[in-house]
Amino acid sequence: MTIAPIPMHPLDELYQACRKYPGGIDALADRMGTTRAMLYNKLRQGVRSHYIHFDDELSEILFCLQETKVPDATRALEAICWRHGMLAIPAPGSNVEGVEQKQALKLLGEQLKTNAEAMTSFTDAIEDGKITANEMIRIEASFATAWRSMWQILSAARSAHAGQNTAENHG
Repeated sequence: MTIAPIPMHPLDELYQACRKYPGGIDALADRMGTTRAMLYNKLRQGVRSHYIHFDDELSEILFCLQETKVPDATRALEAICWRHGMLAIPAPGSNVEGVEQKQALKLLGEQLKTNAEAMTSFTDAIEDGKITANEMIRIEASFATAWRSMWQILSAARSAHAGQNTAENHG
């Protein structure tokens, strides 16, 4: 039986990211030194006998995903923060070092598209005067993506500014 993933649900986001690991969940389990069945059970909702331990196990999974540059590797962490009314934001300069002006403009264009998608999800949802639970999940996910993108642009601007100041001081 296949269960549709819920956007911004921490375990579903982690499962989706682990599937993108090179070689999939099986390869990730091998890398972590655990059985494949154990990892699959820990990544499934509704399996009450197995849990991801948040002290070290979640971090180990995230490190493995980030090391291999898996897209959306940190979405589970973002979903956990979102659930508690917070945002997981990359530290300035952590993933946008050396961003050039062309890249910054591309990021800005992508941000405008993301903002438009977020607003579209909202306006589509309120068209009938009410917002269903599924519509609210989509709205929250699209706004979280928009906020995350804005912080990436700010981080890129800070990196570019720091690089210019260094060049000016040595020039």
